[in-house]
Amino acid sequence: MSDCTIKPSCPSTLETYPTQTRGLEDMDYVTFGLVLKNLSLKAKKNLRLVSHSMKEKVEKMDRDISVLTARSKKDIEKIMNVSHVKGIRLILKGVEALSGMSMTDEAVCKLMQQSFPLLKSLKLGSPGVSRWRLCFSNGKPIDLIGEPSHVLESLTIYWNFVLPEHFFGQLLMKSSKCLKSLKICGPYSLELPKCLSDKMTRLTKLVMASTAIPDHDFGQVLMNTADKLEILELKSNNVTGEALQGLQVRLDNLQILELLDNKITDIGLREFIRIGGAKLTKLFIAEQRVSGEGLVGFSGHLDELRHLNVVRSSITVHGLSALMRIVGHKLKYLTLPQMLTGMLDESPLQYPKDKNVHVHISFREGISLFYIDQYLYRMLQMYGQHMSTLSLSSCQLNFIQDNLNLAPIVLSALEVMNLGNCELSDAGLSGLLAVTSDKLKRLNLSETKITGESLVELRGKFINLIALCLSQCERLTDQGLCNLLTMCGPRLLHLDLSLTKVSGAGLAEMNLKFPNIIELYLTCSKFTDNGLKSLLIACGQQLKRLILEEAEISGEELFLDKKFQLSELALSDCCELGDKGLQNMLMICGNRLKRLCLADTKITGENLPKITQPWLQSLILCGCQHLTTQGLCNLISMSRKSIKYLDLSGLTINGEELAGQDLHLPQLEFLDIVNCHNLTSVGFCEILRIFGSTLKELHVSDTYYCGKILNKMPRLLKNLTRLNVGCYNVSSDLNSLLRTTGGKLKHLYVSDAALALQTKYIPNC
Repeated sequence: MSDCTIKPSCPSTLETYPTQTRGLEDMDYVTFGLVLKNLSLKAKKNLRLVSHSMKEKVEKMDRDISVLTARSKKDIEKIMNVSHVKGIRLILKGVEALSGMSMTDEAVCKLMQQSFPLLKSLKLGSPGVSRWRLCFSNGKPIDLIGEPSHVLESLTIYWNFVLPEHFFGQLLMKSSKCLKSLKICGPYSLELPKCLSDKMTRLTKLVMASTAIPDHDFGQVLMNTADKLEILELKSNNVTGEALQGLQVRLDNLQILELLDNKITDIGLREFIRIGGAKLTKLFIAEQRVSGEGLVGFSGHLDELRHLNVVRSSITVHGLSALMRIVGHKLKYLTLPQMLTGMLDESPLQYPKDKNVHVHISFREGISLFYIDQYLYRMLQMYGQHMSTLSLSSCQLNFIQDNLNLAPIVLSALEVMNLGNCELSDAGLSGLLAVTSDKLKRLNLSETKITGESLVELRGKFINLIALCLSQCERLTDQGLCNLLTMCGPRLLHLDLSLTKVSGAGLAEMNLKFPNIIELYLTCSKFTDNGLKSLLIACGQQLKRLILEEAEISGEELFLDKKFQLSELALSDCCELGDKGLQNMLMICGNRLKRLCLADTKITGENLPKITQPWLQSLILCGCQHLTTQGLCNLISMSRKSIKYLDLSGLTINGEELAGQDLHLPQLEFLDIVNCHNLTSVGFCEILRIFGSTLKELHVSDTYYCGKILNKMPRLLKNLTRLNVGCYNVSSDLNSLLRTTGGKLKHLYVSDAALALQTKYIPNC
């Protein structure tokens, strides 16, 4: 039984230990019901275990806790002995789930008859589990299940849990009146129409994958599941959809239709739209036989469609044009294939001009084809003035308007432009940005080959831009960076210059102002101290995150008159950063830091100014091989009352000099001292003495400690729940460490070691 704390004034703490329940036991049912309404399922179950009277009170007020989950025969047997159970979620993934019972039809029959009347959901098999076939001894179709279910709402059967046809048939027939979700992933075909001879009047979701059902039988399945069906997913079946012609069935509630790797034809797609297009909001077509040209002249409608994805189909220009003619004005997202087949000159794309569409166009995977510029122009001509998002990730294009004899375009509603990893030149980017309005909010140019030097004419154009990503733009120059930054307005919030080669030269003369910027990423950049100083001067007091990991700054020239209120400062792997540079950085970051990362720097930590960081929660000092004991004390003293996460892995201190130091951290929960090879056993015990009492997680892999000394220590790790000792081969020393833990240890990680663990020290592990 899990312990839990219950405070009448704070019922949300019911997932911790119970010390006070009198206030809840004395509540009237109305007030108690309001308390239960705000509790998690785990808290409700724990509260039920406090006392018999509380159990009855909770069960009377809340039925959710009466539905339990079983994953094996043993779980079923335990649940059936619980008086309050109202329903069972049964999950059987493979042979191990039925361990302890013979593989006979009688054994399975007993299990199903025992649990079936109470089943709320049944899941047989799982992706990634080895194939297993349920064998029956006599081969006769017997009654495996018993009485029909009135509560089973969800049934999932994966291909690797192969059932006999008559067992599969009984499952469907005896749950047909209550099922809401049916997912069949396997070679069930012969019995499927027969099993669904009774209408499933409550079914809202049907998923069929690799069922090998014949085309003519699929129509019968739809006839018996159509009443309330909202989601239909067909994956890797033999269905073409052509057998639906003339079928008197309507999927009036269908909202989501996914057709993936079946044998759907244009005629089949047309029939799906005819019987289920009235309320369809999402249509996903990934069929190699669908060109869309069979929709020419089709009178169907997709008036409610919001998402259309044809990225993996073989749709042609004619086909897309025909499909878009039947799409209504509510379309929001359109995902297109790598390239439409067919000559664009001969097949002009058409789209009614009176439709108010906000479209997301995404070109997936690498495109390196001759017609890409023309293709893009055609798309932008169709949707440009209403498009809100344009994603051209991983495309190769030039986009120089003068080279194409096409009508001009205007991206007047565009807010998000993603050009990441495009084979894009400066001229191509200039041409694309020239037709984009000032409504643009997010621009991603990461991993492109732009220099930025030809973007002079765009100064001050994008006043609403809030995010600019230039990560891994290796050809970006300092002049190009200046041009791109002058293009931005005062609303910029996020700027990413990671993995670039710019130094920041010239920024001081640009008089840049970004008063609202909150995140600045300069990871692996070539920024100098002066360049960083110029950029920080342009930033306002709203800056919260400054990421300078692996940057080449030293910080020694970084003198600023203003202070920020940073919540995160990351300086890991700044090889040039020393104590003086760290002092300057700490002076300008303010006193609101929550995370400070100094990993793998050359700091010693000595002679630091007396700066307090009352909000600091994470202090990361791993790999600081020059850090001294006094430096460690100085850094910890900045925020003794709030640090929860402390990483000291790879330090070279021996720990013995910590003796007598008052460095207790009352909020510390995580401590990492992995690979501290100079740490002695005495030093190890000093660290446990200082930090151990509040720890919940401790990592000590490849760090030496002596069991003889630990045996003399009291239980310093009484609150520890996770311990990672990695590879350690001395059982006595590990057992001595385990002796210092309390009874709360639940997770112990030991690798590459055959240890004789004394389990009396870890009863709950």
